[in-house]
Amino acid sequence: MPPTLWDTLDDAVIQVLKGNTTYRVLASYSCHCFTEAVEAHHTPDFMYKHGHETRAFCLVRHALSLNLPNFVQSLLGRSVYLAQKSNFFFIRSNGGNYVVFFALKQAKNPKYDAILNVQSAHLRASFIQYAQPVTFDDLVEAKATGNAIQAGKKQKIQRT
Repeated sequence: MPPTLWDTLDDAVIQVLKGNTTYRVLASYSCHCFTEAVEAHHTPDFMYKHGHETRAFCLVRHALSLNLPNFVQSLLGRSVYLAQKSNFFFIRSNGGNYVVFFALKQAKNPKYDAILNVQSAHLRASFIQYAQPVTFDDLVEAKATGNAIQAGKKQKIQRT
Protein backbone atom coordinates (compact mmCIF):
# COMPACT_ATOMS: atom_id res chain seq x y z
CA MET A 1 0.00 0.00 0.00
CA PRO A 2 1.47 3.41 -0.92
CA PRO A 3 2.07 5.99 1.83
CA THR A 4 -0.79 8.35 2.57
CA LEU A 5 -0.88 11.98 3.61
CA TRP A 6 -1.35 10.96 7.21
CA ASP A 7 1.83 8.88 7.11
CA THR A 8 3.66 12.11 6.31
CA LEU A 9 1.88 14.48 8.68
CA ASP A 10 1.77 12.30 11.76
CA ASP A 11 2.33 13.98 15.10
CA ALA A 12 6.00 13.95 16.07
CA VAL A 13 8.06 14.87 19.11
CA ILE A 14 10.83 17.41 18.64
CA GLN A 15 13.62 17.62 21.21
CA VAL A 16 14.70 21.24 21.84
CA LEU A 17 17.89 21.66 23.87
CA LYS A 18 18.14 25.01 25.65
CA GLY A 19 21.02 25.30 28.11
CA ASN A 20 20.98 22.12 30.21
CA THR A 21 17.27 21.49 29.61
CA THR A 22 15.73 19.40 26.86
CA TYR A 23 12.13 20.36 26.05
CA ARG A 24 9.81 17.82 24.44
CA VAL A 25 7.56 19.51 21.87
CA LEU A 26 4.67 17.63 20.29
CA ALA A 27 4.19 18.87 16.71
CA SER A 28 0.86 18.35 14.95
CA TYR A 29 -0.64 19.59 11.68
CA SER A 30 -4.10 20.92 10.91
CA CYS A 31 -6.09 20.09 7.79
CA HIS A 32 -5.46 23.66 6.55
CA CYS A 33 -1.99 22.46 5.54
CA PHE A 34 -3.44 20.38 2.69
CA THR A 35 -6.93 21.83 2.13
CA GLU A 36 -8.36 25.17 1.02
CA ALA A 37 -11.64 27.05 1.30
CA VAL A 38 -14.46 25.46 -0.69
CA GLU A 39 -15.21 27.27 -3.95
CA ALA A 40 -17.70 26.70 -6.77
CA HIS A 41 -15.22 24.73 -8.91
CA HIS A 42 -14.60 22.06 -6.24
CA THR A 43 -16.30 18.75 -6.95
CA PRO A 44 -17.81 16.58 -4.17
CA ASP A 45 -14.92 14.09 -4.34
CA PHE A 46 -12.56 16.85 -3.15
CA MET A 47 -14.61 17.73 -0.06
CA TYR A 48 -12.82 17.13 3.23
CA LYS A 49 -14.72 17.21 6.52
CA HIS A 50 -12.92 17.79 9.78
CA GLY A 51 -15.09 18.32 12.84
CA HIS A 52 -17.64 21.01 11.97
CA GLU A 53 -15.57 22.34 9.09
CA THR A 54 -15.78 21.39 5.41
CA ARG A 55 -12.85 22.27 3.17
CA ALA A 56 -11.57 21.14 -0.22
CA PHE A 57 -8.54 18.92 -0.69
CA CYS A 58 -5.84 20.94 -2.49
CA LEU A 59 -3.32 19.10 -4.64
CA VAL A 60 -0.81 21.96 -4.44
CA ARG A 61 -1.03 22.37 -0.66
CA HIS A 62 -0.83 18.61 -0.24
CA ALA A 63 2.33 18.35 -2.35
CA LEU A 64 3.97 21.24 -0.50
CA SER A 65 2.93 19.88 2.90
CA LEU A 66 5.13 16.83 2.40
CA ASN A 67 8.07 19.05 3.43
CA LEU A 68 6.43 20.36 6.62
CA PRO A 69 7.87 17.82 9.11
CA ASN A 70 11.39 18.60 7.89
CA PHE A 71 10.75 22.35 7.97
CA VAL A 72 9.47 22.14 11.56
CA GLN A 73 12.41 19.99 12.63
CA SER A 74 14.81 22.51 11.06
CA LEU A 75 13.53 25.40 13.23
CA LEU A 76 16.03 24.61 15.99
CA GLY A 77 18.31 27.64 16.43
CA ARG A 78 16.50 29.66 13.76
CA SER A 79 14.24 32.70 13.85
CA VAL A 80 10.47 32.53 13.66
CA TYR A 81 8.27 35.62 13.68
CA LEU A 82 5.34 36.94 15.67
CA ALA A 83 2.14 37.15 13.64
CA GLN A 84 -0.53 39.76 14.33
CA LYS A 85 -2.44 37.47 16.64
CA SER A 86 -1.05 35.08 19.24
CA ASN A 87 0.60 32.81 16.72
CA PHE A 88 3.89 32.70 14.84
CA PHE A 89 5.16 32.06 11.35
CA PHE A 90 8.18 31.25 9.25
CA ILE A 91 8.73 31.35 5.49
CA ARG A 92 10.52 28.80 3.36
CA SER A 93 11.28 28.84 -0.35
CA ASN A 94 9.12 25.90 -1.33
CA GLY A 95 8.01 26.83 -4.82
CA GLY A 96 7.64 30.47 -3.72
CA ASN A 97 6.88 32.21 -0.43
CA TYR A 98 5.63 29.19 1.52
CA VAL A 99 4.26 30.72 4.73
CA VAL A 100 3.77 28.40 7.70
CA PHE A 101 1.63 29.63 10.60
CA PHE A 102 1.75 27.83 13.93
CA ALA A 103 0.64 28.13 17.54
CA LEU A 104 2.80 27.06 20.45
CA LYS A 105 1.52 26.60 23.98
CA GLN A 106 2.53 25.04 27.25
CA ALA A 107 1.56 21.37 27.40
CA LYS A 108 -0.94 20.03 29.92
CA ASN A 109 0.12 16.44 29.30
CA PRO A 110 3.23 15.68 31.43
CA LYS A 111 4.77 13.69 28.55
CA TYR A 112 5.45 16.99 26.75
CA ASP A 113 6.65 20.46 27.64
CA ALA A 114 4.97 22.30 24.77
CA ILE A 115 2.49 21.68 21.96
CA LEU A 116 3.11 23.06 18.47
CA ASN A 117 0.21 23.05 16.04
CA VAL A 118 0.86 24.00 12.43
CA GLN A 119 -2.36 25.87 11.72
CA SER A 120 -1.87 26.58 8.02
CA ALA A 121 0.80 26.44 5.34
CA HIS A 122 0.43 27.78 1.83
CA LEU A 123 2.02 29.83 -0.92
CA ARG A 124 1.57 33.60 -0.85
CA ALA A 125 2.38 35.74 -3.87
CA SER A 126 3.29 38.58 -1.56
CA PHE A 127 3.70 38.83 2.18
CA ILE A 128 4.88 41.32 4.76
CA GLN A 129 8.57 42.19 4.61
CA TYR A 130 9.24 42.93 8.30
CA ALA A 131 8.26 41.25 11.56
CA GLN A 132 9.49 40.72 15.11
CA PRO A 133 11.80 37.68 15.35
CA VAL A 134 12.33 35.27 18.19
CA THR A 135 14.54 32.21 18.03
CA PHE A 136 12.52 29.03 18.03
CA ASP A 137 14.49 27.65 20.98
CA ASP A 138 13.79 30.77 23.08
CA LEU A 139 10.11 30.60 22.11
CA VAL A 140 9.88 26.95 23.19
CA GLU A 141 11.58 27.70 26.50
CA ALA A 142 9.26 30.66 27.20
CA LYS A 143 6.10 28.72 26.35
CA ALA A 144 7.17 25.56 28.20
CA THR A 145 8.00 27.50 31.37
CA GLY A 146 5.09 29.95 31.18
CA ASN A 147 7.37 32.98 30.77
CA ALA A 148 6.93 36.01 28.54
CA ILE A 149 8.30 35.91 25.01
CA GLN A 150 11.22 38.25 24.39
CA ALA A 151 10.87 39.13 20.69
CA GLY A 152 13.31 41.41 18.92
CA LYS A 153 12.63 44.63 17.03
CA LYS A 154 11.03 44.33 13.61
CA GLN A 155 13.51 43.24 10.98
CA LYS A 156 13.50 42.02 7.40
CA ILE A 157 12.10 38.50 7.29
CA GLN A 158 14.55 35.78 6.30
CA ARG A 159 13.26 33.48 3.59
CA THR A 160 15.20 30.22 3.39
